[in-house]
Amino acid sequence: EKQSLLTINAGVEVRFAAGTALYVDGVLRAEGTEGKEVVFTSDKASPAPGDWQGIKIRDSSDDSLTLLSYSRVQYAQTGVFLSSASPSIANSKIVYNYTGIGCSWSNAGPVVMNNLIEYNSNAGINLVCFGQSQVTGNIIRHNGKGIDSAWVIKNNTITLNTYGIYMNSGGGATIGEISGNIVEGNTLTGIYLFGYPIGSPKPVSGNMVANNGTSGSDAEHSGIYLKDFQGTISNNTVIGNGNGIWNASGSYGANLTVTNNNIYGNIQYDFKHLRGEDLTVTGNYWGTTDAQSIATKVYDFYDKFDYGKLNYTPFLASHNTTAPPSPPTGLSATSSATSLTLSWAANPEGDIAGYKLYYDTKTGPPY
Repeated sequence: EKQSLLTINAGVEVRFAAGTALYVDGVLRAEGTEGKEVVFTSDKASPAPGDWQGIKIRDSSDDSLTLLSYSRVQYAQTGVFLSSASPSIANSKIVYNYTGIGCSWSNAGPVVMNNLIEYNSNAGINLVCFGQSQVTGNIIRHNGKGIDSAWVIKNNTITLNTYGIYMNSGGGATIGEISGNIVEGNTLTGIYLFGYPIGSPKPVSGNMVANNGTSGSDAEHSGIYLKDFQGTISNNTVIGNGNGIWNASGSYGANLTVTNNNIYGNIQYDFKHLRGEDLTVTGNYWGTTDAQSIATKVYDFYDKFDYGKLNYTPFLASHNTTAPPSPPTGLSATSSATSLTLSWAANPEGDIAGYKLYYDTKTGPPY
C-alpha cells in the first residue's frame, strides 16, 4: 500500500497551536535550503519552549524517505520525537524546545548529522532507545544535557551544556563509538559513562575533553566519569577539567583499558581511582616525566586504603600526537579601526604545524 506523502517546500513556516503536533505515519519531506529554511514553530506572539507537542514520527513512517533538511524546529515539548522510527535529520536547527530530539523506549535509530542543536532545556538529543542511532558532525551547545545516549557519537562539537555526553545504562546496554568529538566547557561532566559498554565493538577514542566541571571537585565535575564501564579509552586528550578521569566504585567486575591518552593539567586530580581492585593504566602522558609529580595528581590506594592501586608506569615521555591537540590558551585580541590582532600561547605538542582561524561575516551563530 502506498504511503501518504507530505512535502514542505523551502521558505514555508508551519505554526502550531498549543497542545497540537504533527504526526507522521507516512513520509515527511521537509526540504529547505541554506538561508531559506522550513520552519516548525509556535503560533504564539511570545513563544516559549513547550508551546506545542512537536513532530512525532511513528513506526509506520517510511525511514528511507522521511527527511528534515535545512529545517528549524522550535518551541516544542520535544522538537522531533521518534517511536520506532529512524529518519534522517540534517543541516537543521533544533532550538528552544524542552528536548530537541527524543525517542520512546523503542527501536528508533535516526541519522542526526550536521545540525545546530541548542537551547533545549532538558536535553539536546535524548536517544535512550534500542536502535543504532548515528549522531555525527553536529554543534550541540547551551542545552541541559548535550547528548543523553546514542549509538554512535562522532565528530561533534559539544560545549556549554550541563553535561556534554551522558550515558547511563545501569550496566546493561552497549554503545557503538564515541570518537573525534570536542567536548569542552560543559558545566558538569564532559563524558559520563555508567555501565557502558558491555561488548562494544569500538572504544572511546580521539576526543578532546577539556575545561569541563571547572567549578567543583566532586565526581560530577570531571572530564570523564566512569562507573562499571566495560571498554577502552584511548587516544583522547583530557585537560583542564575539574578532575580528569573519575573511576567510581560499582557493582560489576573491572574490564577497563585506559592507554595512549594525554591526561594532565586538570584542576584537582588527573585520575581518581575509587574501586577496590588495582588498575593498570600504562602508556599515557601525564604532562611530565617526573613520577613523583604524577603521583600528586593521582588518587588511589596511597591516598585511602579502601581503594586499589593505579599502576601508571611505564608512561609516555611526551604527548601522544595521535590524540587531539590541547586547546590553545591565553587568547587575547587587540582591535583598531581597520584590523584585529589575535595572540595566544604556543601549544605544548611537538607536531603542531600551524593554526586554523575560523571566522564569518554573519552577526550570529553558528560561525
